[in-house]
Amino acid sequence: MKRSHLAAATAVLAAAALTAGLATPAFAQTATTSGPTANQQARLAFLKARGNGAINVRLHTLSNDGTLVTSAVHLTQSDQSTLASLISADEAGLSSLETTIDNDTTVPQATTDVRSIVTSYRIYVLVDPKIHLTVATDRGLAAVATFQQLASADQTEITAATSGNIAAAKTALSSMNNEVVLAENLLTPVPGEVLPLVPAGYPANKPTLQGAATSLRQARQDLGMAQAYAGQVQSDLA
Repeated sequence: MKRSHLAAATAVLAAAALTAGLATPAFAQTATTSGPTANQQARLAFLKARGNGAINVRLHTLSNDGTLVTSAVHLTQSDQSTLASLISADEAGLSSLETTIDNDTTVPQATTDVRSIVTSYRIYVLVDPKIHLTVATDRGLAAVATFQQLASADQTEITAATSGNIAAAKTALSSMNNEVVLAENLLTPVPGEVLPLVPAGYPANKPTLQGAATSLRQARQDLGMAQAYAGQVQSDLA
């Protein structure tokens, strides 16, 4: 009889141990799925703060770009309209994204949304360069137009001149015109090349931006040479 009681007691203890083993994971599962852990909450708060900060600095940059576009008197009406619309759309999109990030409830959601601040907008590597390149290009083309008017006036002056080094003045004027043409050829395509570029195309479209920047630098050099030749014309006619 003692053996049978011992066997029964052993069976009860074994059953109790088995039941306890099964109950523990069930309790743990309920605890982990009831809400984010403290670490997850801290990570989520960090991502939201980081996202809001990143959006705010980009909105500040876009605000400055908007001021630049508004005050750029040499911008063509078409380019000014295109840039203003681009800035407005990105400001609205980033503001909406900020609200989305603030309402995110999980770390994966916030991680994806914060990443899209860069991938969906590319403010610093694409949008801001596009704006500055277009503004600078239109300013350069306005300078081209000024030089063309100057060339016409210089030609009239050379034709009427009866003294001075007229032959040298003609040569200087020809050189000035050549530099102006070079600059115009470099600048004219730039807005049409950079304005259509979109964030989804980056970094594949980066060489287009780099090429436009190179063209702008070379055009500035050409216009600088044109200015020197313009001065030479007046010196030769003095």
